[in-house]
Amino acid sequence: MRIAMFSDCYYPTINGVSTSIKVLAQSLLDNGHQVLLVVPDHPNAVPESDAFFRSGVRVLRVPSKPCKYHADNRVVSPGVFYKWDVLREFAPEIIHIHTPFEMGKWGIKWGKRFKIPCVFTYHTMLEQYTHYVKMPKFIAVIYARILTKSFCKKCQAVIAPSRYVANYLTSKLRVRRPVSVIPTGVPSDIFTGGDMCEAAKYVPKVGATHLLYVGRLAKEKNLDFIWQAFASLRPRYPALRLLIVGDGPYREYLQNLTKLMRLEDSIIFVGWQPRERLRHFYALARCLVFASQTETQGLVLTEAQAAGVPVVAVRAGGVEESVRDGASGYLVNPGDISAFVERITRVIENGEVFVSMSRAARAWASQLSDTQMAAQVYNCYREVLNK
Repeated sequence: MRIAMFSDCYYPTINGVSTSIKVLAQSLLDNGHQVLLVVPDHPNAVPESDAFFRSGVRVLRVPSKPCKYHADNRVVSPGVFYKWDVLREFAPEIIHIHTPFEMGKWGIKWGKRFKIPCVFTYHTMLEQYTHYVKMPKFIAVIYARILTKSFCKKCQAVIAPSRYVANYLTSKLRVRRPVSVIPTGVPSDIFTGGDMCEAAKYVPKVGATHLLYVGRLAKEKNLDFIWQAFASLRPRYPALRLLIVGDGPYREYLQNLTKLMRLEDSIIFVGWQPRERLRHFYALARCLVFASQTETQGLVLTEAQAAGVPVVAVRAGGVEESVRDGASGYLVNPGDISAFVERITRVIENGEVFVSMSRAARAWASQLSDTQMAAQVYNCYREVLNK
């Protein structure tokens, strides 16, 4: 099958949407399908076939400009004379849209013009990211809901990465299109077999116990909560360290907060790391900590569990569906720092709990493999085409 994927964000912009597109596209390619990515150009873009994929991907980079609301993202502006020859020659059988903004609108236009069915994956709960937009919050929330419902209506089917998102779309927004729950799959082979010595290069002291955070450093990730929890743990465990793998607009604030709390020797900012290197940090970690309340699925949680790392996270959004509470990790209620600290303590103090959770984590993550999830997406495509 020939599949054209439209998205407003893609590498070198690093976020969950970019990762989800990459994983799905590669899985589809591995199963003999053809994939064309239609994404914004970027001054730091490199040939995707060499840098991100094993083989076969085609990429159409559309002219764009920086987004004034979010420095990491781009806004496509092809102009009336832009030639879409690559897309015409590819002749997609189905269009899979991953964002509802300008690039997504172009996907809808092409679908209507050539009578190609469109499938939309709602990756991001837009109303929870209104702090990036300079307008009153209640207006931004209303606009986000109207935009989401209107966009879903223009597509033939919708994919939600969790039941939480599916319920939001069908119950709260009353989306009437078919909604399939299909999480982003995880290629477990790239997260196993890590060498902790590789990660230890970033650690100033040996013999420490390491907590790990992986992800963007942004306000919506609720990272202050993790800092407060770690500050409570540190006096009891002098050898405890917190590794921060990732980057983002909140980094400077967090570095200043670390100095203010006098935790410079305990919280280590590793910076962004290529995805294929994350397995080394998972090998070093005793536990992954996660506090975001805006996740549609919590992809990094599944990745950590695929590497056998137990998770301690805040029970919110799609996170609850990504962790087996009490088996592959622990979930605590939002704002309950004492419970968060207590669950981390269980994992770092009790070797039997760690070993049991590590095994359960791998078993749980194996049910969410990239191959299995790509097969479900393909079935969604077939259903749309058959109708």
